[in-house]
Amino acid sequence: MVFTRSRRKGSRPSGVDESASAISKRRSKRSKRSKGNQLGRAGGSLKAALRRQKEALLALENAEWALIVAQRTRDKAERALWSADEKVNTLRMAELPRDIWQKIVDEYLHPNDMFAFAMTCKFFRDTTKDLGKKMETNLKARRLLKLRKSGKMASHSMGWFLWVWDTGSYLLEHPALLNYAAFQGSVEILSWLQEEMPDRQLNEDTGRWAGMGGSVEILEYLKGEEYEFREDACRGAARGGHLKALKWFRQQLLLKPIRQRLVGVVMVVYH
Repeated sequence: MVFTRSRRKGSRPSGVDESASAISKRRSKRSKRSKGNQLGRAGGSLKAALRRQKEALLALENAEWALIVAQRTRDKAERALWSADEKVNTLRMAELPRDIWQKIVDEYLHPNDMFAFAMTCKFFRDTTKDLGKKMETNLKARRLLKLRKSGKMASHSMGWFLWVWDTGSYLLEHPALLNYAAFQGSVEILSWLQEEMPDRQLNEDTGRWAGMGGSVEILEYLKGEEYEFREDACRGAARGGHLKALKWFRQQLLLKPIRQRLVGVVMVVYH
């Protein structure tokens, strides 16, 4: 009896010797196929990531547009509410007798404040016209200093400036509006105007107006903004009679020696 050994599937026939080069080629092919599969998977992942990024950008654009629409809707609702309130207030004020209005205008309102009220209420504007009152905002330095010293200075708050901005008043084009804020002594208002009106920044007259206003806080703010004070800033402080502002100028040594001596003389006079 003759026994034969069965050959396992996939094994080389006996007597067949595979060369080293053939083995190397076969391994190289397997390696290339593996790398190709890896590149294919990486490419698929990249495409999926780009697709998700595109979808995210589209979703962001849609969200931004929805926000714009919502803002417009809210603004429209606020305007409608404001209009309704104005009508109600107009009806209420129309009930006041003429002599009461005359007393209010003659005794309780400064012309600058009268202008501010007229900007916020059409009925008030029409009423003051009927009473023969001329409305104007006088931002001339001499007039403002006179009012400041007499104690009748109009108080234009942040709300007044906000209203000027919201209504697009011609005062936005007034060259002294920003300087007037410096004169009023409010850092909040001055910095806000700088942000909202980039084309109207601190100018060569701002220091003079700030000096006339006498607010050391404003002077410190201008210094922090690297504002270059001129000699008329010191003269403005002297003109307004602001001893603290004059002391500040002398302590900061922002003026020429000759002007430093002038500050000293003025301080002696006011002291």
